[in-house]
Amino acid sequence: MHNWLKGIMLAALLTSVGCGSQDAPPSGGKLEGQAASAPAGRPVVADARQSNDSTPTELDPNSPAALLRIPEADPVEFAHRESGESESEPNLGLRPVAARSTTEDANQKKAQDKRRQEITAAFDRLVAARENPDPAVWDKAFEEIASAGAQAAPVLAEALTRKDTPARELAAMVLASLGPDAAAAKQALIDALADDWVFVRLNAASALTSIGDGAEPAIPVLIELLSHPEPDVRLTAIMAIGNTGDLAQPTIEPLIEQLTSTDARLQLAAVQTLGRLGKVAEPALPKLRELAAGSTEVELRTAIDEAVQSINPE
Repeated sequence: MHNWLKGIMLAALLTSVGCGSQDAPPSGGKLEGQAASAPAGRPVVADARQSNDSTPTELDPNSPAALLRIPEADPVEFAHRESGESESEPNLGLRPVAARSTTEDANQKKAQDKRRQEITAAFDRLVAARENPDPAVWDKAFEEIASAGAQAAPVLAEALTRKDTPARELAAMVLASLGPDAAAAKQALIDALADDWVFVRLNAASALTSIGDGAEPAIPVLIELLSHPEPDVRLTAIMAIGNTGDLAQPTIEPLIEQLTSTDARLQLAAVQTLGRLGKVAEPALPKLRELAAGSTEVELRTAIDEAVQSINPE
């Protein structure tokens, strides 16, 4: 894999689990990352809430919409009007309510199928861009999938079952970048925790930590990956644990072990993650204070001070 692809994949996955830039594509291969900066929190998803105001809008009494709101209107009577069978009433040109609903459902289904095909095509271009690297093609395809938000999750869930390892890895990687929008793929991600390729497992676990109650099945995998020989795997696992909240208790001791790492990135990430976990990380306080006393690194000492304050604010 080309270096440009390695770098942007790691940077964006670290964004999805709590550090780095918010604008790059996500991680998913054997990567060459950079040191984590201050944690940025869980993936941010656009809030497209709809209004809860149920107050009816006043309508022109002569409009078709107003006619459809007539109390106890009879759909059969509308059918007679449409066909001209009623001689006592003028033909108002109104379709039966049932027919209107059926047409709208069919149109909606057609639009959903078209959108799914578009997302699938974009994902296939993303896979092709990995095999034959082209930054412009990669960026465009990734943006098209990411902009689909929750609509992309079912397509990516299906891709997690492909025999093609790079496709599974990329599917898990993009889902990790979607945050809570990946919820529809939850079961597929849980199944992917048993994948035979480490980067599929890593990305699936990272994605699950952002899906409400999805974090629990990911924790054993993340703990296992803290011992992986590849530093970038350990780095991503550390940052993903920061999204697990009160469920993180089993990860505290493995995270404390990372505080003694000779890799400054891992050491800093472990400090930041312990701080994000708050009170559940209380057993780490003695080691954090010991690390601060023996360090001359300003960035590390600052991160430790912040973590200690978060864990024990009193």
